[in-house]
This record gives sequence, structure tokens and C-alpha cells, in this order.
Amino acid sequence: MRRKSMLAAVTAGLALVLLAPMGGSAAEGYFYYTTPNNQRTFVKDPEDLHCYKREGMGLTKNLTDTPVDVYGNSQCLGSPLDTLQAGDEETVTFTAFRFRPGELPR
Repeated sequence: MRRKSMLAAVTAGLALVLLAPMGGSAAEGYFYYTTPNNQRTFVKDPEDLHCYKREGMGLTKNLTDTPVDVYGNSQCLGSPLDTLQAGDEETVTFTAFRFRPGELPR
């Protein structure tokens, strides 16, 4: 009986560890954008849901596996100006951007 209780406790603990959400997830790949000074720059493996307060103006490429929303304010509040799906390339102007986890490209 004691072994059964111990086995049940170990199994329950293992299930909690395996099913717990993982923190610090990130998109994989590169997000390229052009700054207002016409400099090309990038972010590698950007963190999901983090609001990156970086201005972009011009060619922007989302070469990650995750959609990215671009915003006209530095807090990533409200509706995004645009959404670039994984693999998209557009000319956009933005003040901040944020990657959305767990979504498949349309």
C-alpha cells in the first residue's frame, strides 16, 4: 500500500512538472527592420509578448516562426498598425513591436 501511495505521488509530481507552462518562450529566427536613420538592424530569437520599444521606418522582414504586431505607440497598447506573419516582408513605420506566441501563420 505504501508503495502505491509513493508511486502515485511521484507520478502526480512528474505530471505537474511536464504540464506546467514553460517560461521565456521565444520566436525562432530574425526580425529585420530599418531605423528612422536608415540603418538596417535585427533582433534574433525575440521574446514572445515582450514589447520592444524600437522605431522602424522602411523595409521590415519577419524571418521568425511567429507573427509580429507593430504599433504606433511605445507601450504596444491598443490595436496594432499591422501584423507581419512569419516570412512576411513589408515597408512599415512603427514605434514598437511584439511577437505573439502559439499562432500559426495564416
